[in-house]
Amino acid sequence: MHNFYVDRDQIKDDLVFIRGQDVQHIKKVLRLGPKDIIYVRDNSGLRYEVCIESINKHEVKGKILEGKKVDVEPKVKVTLYQGIPKGSKMDTIVQKWVELGGHSIVPVVCQRTVVRLQSEHDWEKKRKRWYRISEEASKQCGRGIIPRVDSPCNFARALDLAKGNQLNILPWELEKHRSIKALIDDIDKDINTIGVFVGPEGGFDSSEIQLAIEKGLSPITLGPRILRTETVGLCLLSIIMFQWGQLGG
Repeated sequence: MHNFYVDRDQIKDDLVFIRGQDVQHIKKVLRLGPKDIIYVRDNSGLRYEVCIESINKHEVKGKILEGKKVDVEPKVKVTLYQGIPKGSKMDTIVQKWVELGGHSIVPVVCQRTVVRLQSEHDWEKKRKRWYRISEEASKQCGRGIIPRVDSPCNFARALDLAKGNQLNILPWELEKHRSIKALIDDIDKDINTIGVFVGPEGGFDSSEIQLAIEKGLSPITLGPRILRTETVGLCLLSIIMFQWGQLGG
């Protein structure tokens, strides 16, 4: 069944109005029409079974047949603070983060970030692209929400944003003692907000590690092998989801 997302103001009584790029996708790509059934979600965890009534160039109108709360969202909300990598790696990171159940993403401009855009407008174009990837991944895997992608910020700002998390995890290749296993074994499973910090290619600069320690974060090791930037966050998210019983057990 095809999934689409709407804002609450696009639901009127027992009718749903889908607008924007989804209209052409429904009409031209999926070739759906009146009497076809789709799922519509309102980004709050509610899923509606909808029968399409009409389609024009700007809008798909559908009638709600059934609406119910679908419990697909993890109890633990994990935010990725990702040092922006080169090329299209961020696209893959966003897509897989959403598939595995991540809650939100904060792109971070670190000391070793190679990508340097000229203006906030350029960064906003990047953010919008990453959010569209998050939305498409959410549709594909049936998420109850579209995970948020924040505007890029510097490392110090990311640390400030992470203060509200109950736990923050900072893997560092030079840490030799505190392991992810020890950290996970000690975690209180009542914790429901976790931050994961990942550096770009080349990792975090030593000054960033020192600042993170001053802010209360303790670096951990992921073992003797060096993982790529696009692997680290997904590795940690998989471990967290497994520990919280979100991977089928």
